[in-house]
Amino acid sequence: MIDIVFLLLIFFVVTYREGTEQDEDKSIRLAKGRYVVADEKGEGIILNLHKDGRISCKGEEVLPDGLGLLLENRVSLLLRSDAEVPFRNIRTVLMVAARNGVRRVRLVVEVENREG
Repeated sequence: MIDIVFLLLIFFVVTYREGTEQDEDKSIRLAKGRYVVADEKGEGIILNLHKDGRISCKGEEVLPDGLGLLLENRVSLLLRSDAEVPFRNIRTVLMVAARNGVRRVRLVVEVENREG
């Protein structure tokens, strides 16, 4: 019995992903989408775009001038944007990411209910 407990403990320690919810800003109302994509393995960065134009990462506000330094040498970007953010703001972040070598960008959306 104790062997099973230790195996379960090891399983949860190995599979636990630190920081999965630390960047989930509840004030952002996500756009609606249809597909669910698996999350990254922690090799990237999560940015939040707010409807008032602010950009945040890990609860800290990111100034537009510092965005390039933040994205430098990152493999991927997970972009959480409020549904009311104009696309020009999203485009600006995507352009900065491209200039700094980000190879993979994923846009986070709220999954629609697919009934019927």
